[in-house]
Amino acid sequence: MDVQETEALIIETPRGPTIAGNRITVYSIMDYIKAGRSKYYIGTIMMLTPEQVDAVFDYVEENREQVEAAYARILKREAEARIESERVMRERSPFP
Repeated sequence: MDVQETEALIIETPRGPTIAGNRITVYSIMDYIKAGRSKYYIGTIMMLTPEQVDAVFDYVEENREQVEAAYARILKREAEARIESERVMRERSPFP
């Protein structure tokens, strides 16, 4: 897949690089990529075409440093939010 085809399937949005025609970001697929899931598995789970999955893999490969850095920030923010949420739930719980 050449760069122009990849760019047509991956668009930049305020949420980050997104698969054109839906709301799935490249970062939403990173957990599957990091886990070593197959392209077929990712496509099936996320209901994507093989071309869309290939475009995500191509985009990640072409922009690895940038994608990895943004993904690390997302994971950090998610972990911080989870800790805060658990703290609030413990405070609200009627059980000690």
